[in-house]
Amino acid sequence: MSKKINKTDIDFNAAYLNVGREFGDRRASGGQAALSVSREFENNFGVIGELAGQSEDDVQPKGIFALGAMTYKASKRLQFDAGLRFGLNPDAPRIGVFAGFTVGIGDPS
Repeated sequence: MSKKINKTDIDFNAAYLNVGREFGDRRASGGQAALSVSREFENNFGVIGELAGQSEDDVQPKGIFALGAMTYKASKRLQFDAGLRFGLNPDAPRIGVFAGFTVGIGDPS
């Protein structure tokens, strides 16, 4: 679900996870959810804040995370982002650093 309030985007995502195991034929079920707030400024920079959690993952521990990021929109089709993710519960990794980019391939209007 998404909602735009003035120039701020608010998004909520939820997912059902059915995770297979690398060794063995058993599967596990769980959930994942995220609430994010983002804002793009007139100078093509932007900020993102997110609170997310997952109850089951084959690779990462269960956890609740806070994320903060900066974005830069180089063009209508290319955006760069970088930020930090913090684990908020004892099982979650304490801190993570990320950087990436998004390329739009559809109609940018």
